[in-house]
Amino acid sequence: AVEAYLRITNKEKTPKPRFARTCTLFDSEGTMIDANVLSLFFCGPKSYTGEDVIELHVHGNPLVVRGVMQALSRMEGLRTAQPGEFTRRAFENAK
Repeated sequence: AVEAYLRITNKEKTPKPRFARTCTLFDSEGTMIDANVLSLFFCGPKSYTGEDVIELHVHGNPLVVRGVMQALSRMEGLRTAQPGEFTRRAFENAK
C-alpha cells in the first residue's frame, strides 16, 4: 500500500498514520490525474484489516476515477479487491 502511494503521488516519505492530507496523483508517465485528493494511511495492525491500508478519496468524475484505477492497475502486485475481501482479511487477521 505504501509503495503504491509513494509511486502514484511522487512522494518520498511514508505518510503519517491516521492523518488526512491532500495530495496530487500522477500516472506512470508523470501526467497529473487529480490535484485535490484526500489520502489517509492506516498502519497495520491498527487498521480494519490488520494490514497497511491507504485510502484515496478522489473526485467523482468518471474520467478521474478511471485514470486512478488504470494507474494503480499498472503497478505490479496491485489488483481490484474482490467483494468481501476486506472483511475476509480482517477475519483472517483476528480483527
